[in-house]
Amino acid sequence: NIASFSKGRGFSKMDLLPVGKEIILYGLLYTDYRLQYFKSNQHVSSSKKGVISKVNDIITPASGETADEIAIASVIKTAGILIGSDLNIVRADSQLCIPEFIAIEITETPIHFHLAAMAQGKSIVHIHNDDLMKLKLSLPTKNEQTEIVTLLGLIEDMIANNNRKISQLKICKQAYLQQLLI
Repeated sequence: NIASFSKGRGFSKMDLLPVGKEIILYGLLYTDYRLQYFKSNQHVSSSKKGVISKVNDIITPASGETADEIAIASVIKTAGILIGSDLNIVRADSQLCIPEFIAIEITETPIHFHLAAMAQGKSIVHIHNDDLMKLKLSLPTKNEQTEIVTLLGLIEDMIANNNRKISQLKICKQAYLQQLLI
């Protein structure tokens, strides 16, 4: 009741080029998962046509190797990016929903496990828009959704900063070990 559903189409890894029109293929969500995509480092020929993103499109993989890995969602924050095949597209009612809140709810709450349980297939599993339509989300007010997204975003930033510090400390440790023990 709060969204419309569609699907990306027409592109695969074989279509990728070093430069051209930006595109998001479903594999990007596995290799470089983000809550929000402002741009893509994947490109196809600028003459190619397909499904074009609108600001705040929510995307979820339609297929993958495991049910758990495809029960995730991201938000495209830039209009005009091509959306490749094997991506479900959810366009939520902006009067009721903050798209990042829906993406977080799908990816990080028990809804994730419920959606994963709906996945069908053996070697490759699939989640269809019909499955997404069946989800019953808990939607607090838009102000509460915004506060939750902001808080979780701050925590994610702190985690990223601490991970960078850990990486730098590991490099520093290796440098000291080389100087002290060699």
